[in-house]
Amino acid sequence: MSEGSNIDYLRLLCEESYVGSFGASQWKEFFESVEMCERIGSLALDRNNNLGDLNFVSELSGVTKDSAFFDGDNIDYLEITCSHVGSGNILGGLTGIRTLYVKSLNGYGDFSLLSTATSLITLSVAGSDLNSLNWVSSLENLTTLTISNSLNLFSLVGIENLNNLNKLTVNDTGVSSCVPLKDMTNLTYLDLRNNAIGQMSDDGGVPRSNLDILYQLNPNVTREDGKKGKLTSLYLQGNTGLKGIIDTHPILKLTWANGKIWE
Repeated sequence: MSEGSNIDYLRLLCEESYVGSFGASQWKEFFESVEMCERIGSLALDRNNNLGDLNFVSELSGVTKDSAFFDGDNIDYLEITCSHVGSGNILGGLTGIRTLYVKSLNGYGDFSLLSTATSLITLSVAGSDLNSLNWVSSLENLTTLTISNSLNLFSLVGIENLNNLNKLTVNDTGVSSCVPLKDMTNLTYLDLRNNAIGQMSDDGGVPRSNLDILYQLNPNVTREDGKKGKLTSLYLQGNTGLKGIIDTHPILKLTWANGKIWE
């Protein structure tokens, strides 16, 4: 790749044995060549299992100021698989990325390095080892967030600070409480299918109905704080703890753009 190149799609897809022979210098050359491009429409980086040289990782993470050469500001969409600390630490340098899809494998679950990716607008994270969303609180430009197949994730705490978020998808997790969503009146789309949401949650020592919280995000409901919700699309299927409870709740009488929000 030469300086000023414009590439629509780039994927690191070659023999595992060849990628496995990459050393720190080869990875550095690869990322430097990526940065030389004026624009890359889509970059998929899923064969990076040997990216574990600590000195190289430190450079990527911007620990050494002069060597922070891969920040992703020229990439429209980046797809990356993180399977160990070495490959995961690439995330620490992505201060310029706007659209990112991350897949977690082999027990990797620490995405706290993404807290510096403040240019992110769209983020998707998939993987059973994600266990916290506290790190998303600094991603104030996020408008779309997708979390999936994260069975070790039990809390949405962290997203309550994302005031620009209008589309949230959380599927196939252990999340049980909707309390962090209670003041997210800019949400227009919310997909909470196949989680562990039940009737009640604890809100600072006060019991709160999860369905009441979601009900008050609909634009046709008058909130006590005077704010107007924007939520028009909602999906709750697969939350077995709501069976027998949602059937008589007024949330089913509201108009939802997607039609049925339950079974």
